[in-house]
Amino acid sequence: MQLIKLKEFSILSKHELSVKGSVAARQMMEEGFHDASVLTVQARKAVEYLSSFINELDSDTRAEIKGDGLEVYGAELSLGSTGDRYDYEQDTEYCRIKKQLAERANWLKMASTSKDEVVIDGAIVEPVRIKTASRETLRIKL
Repeated sequence: MQLIKLKEFSILSKHELSVKGSVAARQMMEEGFHDASVLTVQARKAVEYLSSFINELDSDTRAEIKGDGLEVYGAELSLGSTGDRYDYEQDTEYCRIKKQLAERANWLKMASTSKDEVVIDGAIVEPVRIKTASRETLRIKL
């Protein structure tokens, strides 16, 4: 079975691609094509390949987009701007406060993980709750 079918993909919407991808993965496993780990590595390699493919075409694609944009196979291409970004690091007061904030974050981490009370400049640093608990992630090193 061919994982990437460019001719078929060109006519599908984003939602249809998502659904077909899920269905194909489940179907391939149920048919005993490969284990999930083998299919996952193959898919990640395909993603890496396609990312490089897209990056290589980027500047040429930008040159083809004119004015209001371009439509190809139902996909809309346009150019946008990220907007200006201010360089706050030029401001000495900003840098001072940022450094203090980083130091405070370190004290809060220490207070939250320490069994002992953490005292800074005579004041107790109260531990903070976990905002988002850690979760297991799948790592693949290609």
